[in-house]
Amino acid sequence: TDAMAAMGLGDGDHHVGSMRVCIKDGRATLAGTDTLAGSVVSMDSCVKRFLQFTGCEIGKALLCTTLHPAMVLNRHVARQKRGDGGRAEMDAPIGIL
Repeated sequence: TDAMAAMGLGDGDHHVGSMRVCIKDGRATLAGTDTLAGSVVSMDSCVKRFLQFTGCEIGKALLCTTLHPAMVLNRHVARQKRGDGGRAEMDAPIGIL
């Protein structure tokens, strides 16, 4: 996500740096205008929406929102393993399902 500092503040008028930003229904605009100020969507919301729009499995959605963008930026790392050498597994993140 490319969310700005106002992410998570909820509806209302907020100051972000020198800008006055109005957030209403998940949309951030420069106060008093219709000009978009930036994104205020969180990563868990992005994953939830991706799941709703595509109907894919959560594992694939997480790969699409984490590993694949990292690979495009050449920022991926080797898969982590547990201390006992086994592959680490992850349960569904809280709040996504």
